[in-house]
This record gives sequence, structure tokens and C-alpha cells, in this order.
Amino acid sequence: MIYEWPHKEHNQEQYYTWLDKWENVPPQYIPEFKESRPRYLHYMRESYQPTYLVACCAPRKPIKIDPIISRNWLLAASTVFFLLRIFGWLGKDSILYITYRTNNNEIKKIQLSDGNPTLVIRQNGEAWQQPFAIVYESFAKDKGVNAL
Repeated sequence: MIYEWPHKEHNQEQYYTWLDKWENVPPQYIPEFKESRPRYLHYMRESYQPTYLVACCAPRKPIKIDPIISRNWLLAASTVFFLLRIFGWLGKDSILYITYRTNNNEIKKIQLSDGNPTLVIRQNGEAWQQPFAIVYESFAKDKGVNAL
């Protein structure tokens, strides 16, 4: 409301009258800069000894960082990250699946952990099971959600 009051047309004359009076009032205190400034500078140079600034603002040696060393660390970190990505991608089947294999002239009967009937693997055969899918399905059954 204070901001809007001088912008209304019927209040502008009163506003400018008060503004003119305020600008023409002589200041209550006029400092004497010619005398006070040299006294203040003398006080700051001679008698004022800040003790707390000596400890916190002592000159410090600048820390010098060698760009070659930081570049080598960056190169080593990116190489390790790249190798971890490669080995993770190559070994993803051993992480994501449980593999059952049979040799020549071998037949295996396996009871799967998800409760499915017995699985028969014939000679030179393979079967995969996703262990994380089993965990999700058992969680979904407990919560009453249809699993994928």
C-alpha cells in the first residue's frame, strides 16, 4: 500500500510536498571530516593492535598443484573405471544368471529354487535361471502384485 500510495493521481501533490520539505530540512549533525579523519588514521596506525587478526591472517604459503600429477591421477582413475566397465560387461552373465551345465553322457535333474518342477538337462545341455527375478516374484507375491 505504501508503494502504491504516491502513484495514485490524487496523492501525488501531497507526496511531492512532503518530499520537498524533507529534502530542504537541514541535517541534524554535520561531521567535521578535516579534524576527525587524521585522528582516526592516527588511532588505526598507532594504538589499535588487533590480536585476533594476527593468528587468522598470517601469511600462508600458497599450495602448488603440479598439473602433471593431477593429470596422471585423472588418467589412472579413468583407466580403472574403463576396465571395470569392460570386465563388468564381459562377466554380466555370471552375475545375472545361474547356469546349469551337463557333460557328455550326463543327465541332471535339478529342483529350481523358485518352486518350479524338476528340470531335466540332457547331455551337453545348459539351462539358465535368473536369481533376481525369483526375488522379485516372491516380493510381488507377498505384496499382492502380479509379477512380470
